[in-house]
Order: sequence, then structure tokens, then C-alpha cells
Amino acid sequence: MKPGSWIGTNHTAANRQRAAAKTTLETILKFFPKAKPKAKGSYRSRYRRTRFEAGGFGCFRASDDRGDSDEGWLRNCSDLGVTVHGFPGYGMDEPIPTLREVLDGAKPANSAPIRVDIAPGSQLRYSGGGYCILQQLLIDLSKKSFPQVMQERVLAKIGMSHSTYEQPLPKELWPRAATGHQPDGKPVKGKWHTYPEMAPAGLWTTPADLALFAIELQNSKAGTSNKVLSKATVDQMLSKQIGSAGLGAGLGLFVGGEGNSATFSHGGANAGFRCSMFAYNEQGKAAVIMTPTMADS
Repeated sequence: MKPGSWIGTNHTAANRQRAAAKTTLETILKFFPKAKPKAKGSYRSRYRRTRFEAGGFGCFRASDDRGDSDEGWLRNCSDLGVTVHGFPGYGMDEPIPTLREVLDGAKPANSAPIRVDIAPGSQLRYSGGGYCILQQLLIDLSKKSFPQVMQERVLAKIGMSHSTYEQPLPKELWPRAATGHQPDGKPVKGKWHTYPEMAPAGLWTTPADLALFAIELQNSKAGTSNKVLSKATVDQMLSKQIGSAGLGAGLGLFVGGEGNSATFSHGGANAGFRCSMFAYNEQGKAAVIMTPTMADS
């Protein structure tokens, strides 16, 4: 792997899920606070259109009515009792489904339909599917592509100039991308997979760029830099909500410790890659490790 090469990371962490989501959903919704429309009805109509209200549970109405609060809106979209843990991605020679096909589990999607099957917020669950719902909402609300929204609202503001959510990865960026490897050391066929599930799994980034994300969270919490999120929002993000998960537990951050020892972290993987981020809330320390292999060591 050449110095400065990009590594594909699966930023997902949802009610108990991915690592790739580290930077994504908890970040996405929190980094896009103005996306919420004045009338929640417009969200409900969009959910109905994609048939997410199932099993008697609505995406906005949890049994304890948290869906009507700001925290509930963010939390229920990732912690909304949604199915589908993660996504395997698509090889270079495989057809790529649209996001709508992924949501419905329709061919050529290789994952199950994304549906609500338990009361939102009732348990901790890794919910890559929840972040796909949020991806569609951001597209609908912004009238822009998801990569463009994330570039404008998050990546550019933090200075993550070596990162992109473009899927498939544009050919002009291929020379900068690392090749993923299987546990046996063999390269992933086609070097890497494509993820139309961009919010939970589609971020291409580098350790240095992801460290900038962690630093911005630290500085935002301290009130010294709020390029994307307010201190109040970051405080919520890094607060324990369910188990050890922060707000939006699904594709959010894991939090631990107390006081000066409080931390936030996330780890995860895409085909051929692994990633881990760990940071202290107040000590100004953080570490990001990325490997172009699925091997354990």
C-alpha cells in the first residue's frame, strides 16, 4: 500500500452495528440538523412510499413517543427497529442496485428488504438498514446526491480532502485507492467492492482524514470549534443512550468511561478492509488504524 493511499471503510454503527458508520450516520444526521422539515408528516409520507412502516411500528412513533422529540427523530432513524445488519457490497463485475432496490431487497440487491420489525428504541441493534433510510431522506430533502450532501455539509467543512462517498469510486481516484485483501491474504476480486449503501458503508477515507473527524468532535465538545455540529449536539452524540452506544445507536459511536477518561470509538469492516477509531473526549488524544486486509492479525 503506497503512502497516502485511500482505504475503504465501512462506517456503520447502528443500534449495535458497524464501524463504517462511525463517521456516517450518527454523523450524517447530526451534521445535517437543518434537514428536518417543519412538518414531520413529510417524513412519514416518504417512509410510507418506501414501505418502512411494518409490524405496527412507525419510523417516527416509538412506544414511548420519543419519535416526536429531536433526539427521538435522530435516534429512531437509526435505532428504529430496522432489519438488515450490514452489506457485503458488489464486485466489479456485478450489477449495482439503486438505493431504492436496496431498501426493497429487489434484484440485483444482495441483501434482504429493510423493514421495521420491532418497536423503535426497544433494544440495541446493529442497523445498517436504518442508515440507508436516512440516506434516502437526505437525498429527498436536499435534492442532491448523497456524496454531494456529505461533501458540502461534512467533509469539506472538516477538511477531509482525501475522502469521498462516491460509489462506485471514480476511475480517476483508483490510483489512490488501496487494494483490499481476504483473510487468506489474496486480493479481493476487482480490488474492492462497491457500496450503494453509502451512508453505512460507502466512505472512502484515510487514517489522517478520519482523525480530523475525531478531532472536530473533541473540539466541538470543548466549544472551541463547531464547523458542523453545535456543542449541545455533540454532547448528546457522546452521551450513553442504550448500553454503550451514543445518540442514534445504530450507526453511531460507542462511548465509555467517565469524566476525563470518557471515550468514543468505533470499528468496522468492508470487503477486504478493517478500520478502528478510538478517542478521548477531553484529553486531546485519538488513534485511527486502517488495514487493507480482513485478517485478524
